[in-house]
Amino acid sequence: LHSSLVGKEGARVHCCSFCRANYRTVRLQCPYCQERDAGKMPFFTADEEPGFRLETCETCNGYIKTTDFREFERASYLPLDDLESMALDLLAAKRGLSRPTSSAWGF
Repeated sequence: LHSSLVGKEGARVHCCSFCRANYRTVRLQCPYCQERDAGKMPFFTADEEPGFRLETCETCNGYIKTTDFREFERASYLPLDDLESMALDLLAAKRGLSRPTSSAWGF
């Protein structure tokens, strides 16, 4: 599962890692446990990964990577974006977070 923010309003769209189905979802909600308390859902960015962020959930210790290219002249292709942002997976692992759904690449 990977997420992207699209349009000027930043609507959240999830992309299934396996079937590539895209679907719009609630912007502020953990996709794994449905937590909606913003105080329990911090996100992190890395200077070396512009346009990507790591959104975490303190309730279930899960994370999802989000692509936000609204400020860039760049198209998004989520399977490749997932590979490009692997530094965020390493950051998540250091924080003891897990990704309940595998990426399309099996990790």
